[in-house]
Amino acid sequence: MSDRKIVQLLPADGWFAVYENDDGSEIKSALSCWALVRDAEGDTSVMGMDAADYVDFAEDTKNFKNYSHVSED
Repeated sequence: MSDRKIVQLLPADGWFAVYENDDGSEIKSALSCWALVRDAEGDTSVMGMDAADYVDFAEDTKNFKNYSHVSED
């Protein structure tokens, strides 16, 4: 993990992290929140946080594929 600082947390209602299994199938895990993060160089980005086993940045997981939103409509 690079040197990042969480600046702000935001709700992630309806958002999921999508991961790819070894067989190519996908699994979705509900995001706990979005995090506004600042890196050591001062650049900011928004990253999803997943709490499947423990709270961590979804993108740091080796089989992370993308984010997906499910509308409640």
